Order: sequence, then structure tokens, then C-alpha cells
Amino acid sequence: MQQNDPRLCLTRKQNITKYMKKYLFTALLCLMVGTIAAQEVESSSRFMRPRNEFSVSYGVSLFLYNQNHFGCIEPAWGSNWFGDDTHTGSVMYFGVPGISYIYNHNTWFAQGAEFLMGGYYTNEYDNFTHERLEVDRYINYTFLYTARFTYMSREHCSLYGSASLGFMLRTYANEFDYGHVMGHLCPFGVSWGNANIRGFAEIGIGGKGLFRAGLTYSFGNK
Repeated sequence: MQQNDPRLCLTRKQNITKYMKKYLFTALLCLMVGTIAAQEVESSSRFMRPRNEFSVSYGVSLFLYNQNHFGCIEPAWGSNWFGDDTHTGSVMYFGVPGISYIYNHNTWFAQGAEFLMGGYYTNEYDNFTHERLEVDRYINYTFLYTARFTYMSREHCSLYGSASLGFMLRTYANEFDYGHVMGHLCPFGVSWGNANIRGFAEIGIGGKGLFRAGLTYSFGNK
């Protein structure tokens, strides 16, 4: 008869509820500890490279434009006529080589400075004899501040993005032509190698070109 006592049933329900709360609390605690441990493992697996990086690189752009003597803009693959007796040939583009120094603050953020020198030239021809009369050279000098954000950092491979802002000086025939603000955005970059020497490749848009590749030497304390 005592087994059907409502008070005993209530007590059993309370005990069950009490034990369920304990088990639930324990499970939640284990889950939290496991999550923290997983984050620690993930954090410890992020590879910290040496603080200082020097790089040499080369960029390629597909959107180079040439300004003729009338101030008109023509594509790089075209030829424009600017007089009765002479005309220009195709634009010859020699890319954007550059050097940079980057300082690694931690496993995900780095910043530094870059210097790039690119440009192109055109040959001027006589309309009647087709003889080359002179070469028009346009050289761009670009100075950029760059911030790099690494979203995967491992010992032999890293994935990152970067944003750059600075200015460009353009010269024509070794004389200053004009200058303007220049920027670059790289949504995807990859580097591979060891802790000190790595190759890298980037895809972006702006003053450093659509595609860029180079070699990095890292040194200093981690």
C-alpha cells in the first residue's frame, strides 16, 4: 500500500528531476570544457612565423591603359594616331615587380610597406616609312601600406587576405607626369614552404595587379 502513496511518488519524481538536472549540468560542463579544449588545440595548431618578412614579387595586370597626346584613353592592345606623319604601335607592358617588408604581430595579423615599379612603353613610327622614331616610356612608382589578415596558419601553408593603400607617381621620359592615390584589395592569397622561406601567390584588384607571385624570407623571434 505504501508503494501507491502519492507522497512517495512525488518524492521519486523530485529525485528523478534532481538527478536529471545534475546529469544535464554535468553534460553541459563537459561540453563547455570540450569546446574550450578544442579551441585551445585549434589555437595551438596555428603556426607563428618569425616576426620579420622581406619579399620580392612580380604582378601581372590585364587592364593597362595608355593616354595619348590628345588626352584620349585607348586600351593597351590598340594603336592610336596622334598626327599626320607619325603613329604609335602597340603598348608593351612589363608588369609590376616589387619588394616589401611585413611585420607579423601574431598568427593572424601583419602589416608593413611595399614598393612597386611598373609601367609600359610604346614605339612611335613614321606613317610613310614605318621607321621607329622614338620610344615613349611610362614608369609608375607605387608606395603602399599593407595590412594582412591570415585566416589559416599552418607550419607549411597559410591562407590570407590583404588590403593596401598608398600613392603612385607616374613619370614620362624620366620626368614627373602626375600622381594619385592607389589602393589594392587581395581577397585570396596562399603561401607555402617552411618557417623561413616561402613562395606565395595572390589574386586581387588594384595597383599590385590581378595576379601576383613571389618569394618571402622570414627571420627574427616568433
